[in-house]
Amino acid sequence: MKTSIIGCVAVFFLGSCGARELPYQIIKTGSSEKIVVQGQTVHQTNASIDSVRSFGLDGELVSLEWREQGQSYTANYGNQVWSVPRPKSTSLPLRFDLSLESSPTGLYLVQLQTPLVPSIRDWLQGHGARVLRVMGGHRLVLAGEQKLVDQLVGLSFVSWVKNFHSSWKVPVGGYASEEKVWLIQAAERSQMELLRAELVNRGIKVLSYSKAGFFHGLVESRSQLDELLESPLVIWAEPDSQNIELDMDNARIQGGANYLETNFAQDSAVPAYTGVGIKGHVLEGIDPSHPDFAASEFREKPIGVDNLTVSSHGHKTFGILFGSGLGNEKSRGLLPNGQGYYTHYTQLYLEEPGSRAQGGRYELTERLIEDHGVMFQTASWGYSTTLDYTLRSAEMDQIVFDLDIPIMQSQSNAGTRWSRPQAWAKNVISVGGVYHFETADPSDDQWDAGKFSRGSIGPAEDGRIKPDLVGYMDTTYTTNLGGGYIEFGGTSGATPMVAGHVGLLLEMAMRGDLNGIDRQDRLHSATAKALLIHGAAQYAFAGRDGDMNRFHQGWGFPDLRQIYRQRQDLTIINESVPLQMNDRFQQEFVIGPGDSVLATLVYRDPPGVIGSGLARVNDLDLRLTSPSGQVFWGNAGLKDSTQSQPDGAPDEIDTVERVIIDQAEEGVWTVEVLASEVNQDTYLGTPELDAGFALVLSRGVGNAAPY
Repeated sequence: MKTSIIGCVAVFFLGSCGARELPYQIIKTGSSEKIVVQGQTVHQTNASIDSVRSFGLDGELVSLEWREQGQSYTANYGNQVWSVPRPKSTSLPLRFDLSLESSPTGLYLVQLQTPLVPSIRDWLQGHGARVLRVMGGHRLVLAGEQKLVDQLVGLSFVSWVKNFHSSWKVPVGGYASEEKVWLIQAAERSQMELLRAELVNRGIKVLSYSKAGFFHGLVESRSQLDELLESPLVIWAEPDSQNIELDMDNARIQGGANYLETNFAQDSAVPAYTGVGIKGHVLEGIDPSHPDFAASEFREKPIGVDNLTVSSHGHKTFGILFGSGLGNEKSRGLLPNGQGYYTHYTQLYLEEPGSRAQGGRYELTERLIEDHGVMFQTASWGYSTTLDYTLRSAEMDQIVFDLDIPIMQSQSNAGTRWSRPQAWAKNVISVGGVYHFETADPSDDQWDAGKFSRGSIGPAEDGRIKPDLVGYMDTTYTTNLGGGYIEFGGTSGATPMVAGHVGLLLEMAMRGDLNGIDRQDRLHSATAKALLIHGAAQYAFAGRDGDMNRFHQGWGFPDLRQIYRQRQDLTIINESVPLQMNDRFQQEFVIGPGDSVLATLVYRDPPGVIGSGLARVNDLDLRLTSPSGQVFWGNAGLKDSTQSQPDGAPDEIDTVERVIIDQAEEGVWTVEVLASEVNQDTYLGTPELDAGFALVLSRGVGNAAPY
């Protein structure tokens, strides 16, 4: 077979080591062509390769772009290996007005031509830059001296550099707010004390602070705010109205709680799958004297932490989780033997200085974990609805990222994209709602049932799939104040319903019933989320206009029967495999005749850059390859249907990715998790810059087909 070199290009790079020549080659062998760099094959294809562009630094090729069959592709070099070639994204959102000019403040917005590969990061740090934030689309927020800009301009991998404009640090319309209390986010959490001193020096009264990296400050004038936003210590500020709003026996059947309790081989001393040993926190007030909350041999009565104010709303959500059904079997919760904790959300209200010595939500959640061993948290309330990823969203991402606890959040009941800011967080489990008409039959469930109230929906501002899951919007029987019972609904009722299924998953892991998860292993928050989504049953839909479309139902209704039935055959990666940039996790598996295949990837991600229009920081991608070579990327086709479609493109937006194939091709398949971008360290147990992930894989009979 004839082999010929049809392209040999010498590329010159300018960097601190001067100009050096480093060629790449395009080699044709028979009907195939390949790109080769220093003897290493970067890409091989049966199509014609043309329009190759290259980017380098200090004599090292860091990225290549090319076209084949009318599509642009890219690959980058990092950690001594070339990445898997992928279609180049045409555009990722950026909401900043780039026409605005600003005088230097020490913060810069930089557009790279390539991902932030390790060699570029090292170069930046070696030239005095601090990488504060990384956004999708290869954009960075850097801190450094003005001479840094002069060094960056002209490098092949840099498109442009701009001074970070103060208007990019506030929401659209933020200047017009009459609020005097502002949330002020530090550019670097390590500089919180420096920022506190600056606030005081500028006459801004510090009302409280959060370990999540922000202050509450009393801003008396527009001039104070203008001066503050010029500081390189501040990355974001938004007005804080402190307006907290509420989100008002079949769930046990449809979600599988009754199935688990009935079918598990019972231990006579300890009833299985009733929440024994599970501790959950409801961030609302209750009356702990209700007979359904009474102590038993398996639990104490509800334990209040800090603010014990009684709330009718919280009393109902608590019963959906922890009601024993003692007074009425219809009101039996999902964890009738679980240990419930509660705190009224007014604990988080901003009051006079000194009234919040214990801190805010971050500090409360941290103490619940450290002092009480709480395993999950749920909230059926939130701050005023918004369309955007805000500082409240970022706060929740920081809490789950740092503290590694599953947190459920109601989406709200607006019937539109107007949702609680906490629900737009990547790392929480956001819960929408469907009407079930008092049956356990999912075939009659609807999102728009012609009712006054409908669950809030996605997508998020950057296109992410939200909500994550749904529960019942209507007629859920639960506990009421005064020792009685009442029907409840809204996403307020749907959220603790989903939280109860998380509690049962944690019990499944604690009992050693999940393949590869030992009893002593802790189920990480991303793994719990992945398992819950993996087992969920989808509602049938086609297209984005249907009643139960992806942005109305998320990934469906929890169904633990599927997880339980396949519990010993699941492949579960419980954040145990760190990946550096361009690394991949790879595993083969066999699909039999008529089998389905389901794969679910979830990874904890640091808070995104508020106001930028894209919340994702790192980018891990799910890819399955069939025996015949068809490639299924995570989420390809799933925003428009219940089944994955081949030959799509990687998802550059979501931190939850799935592949769902009913009646998959028989033979040996390959599942991969690709570390396409590791911009911030999330696997803190190693010295390297790497990321962890949760992966669940199943094959056989499962929830690949919708209801």
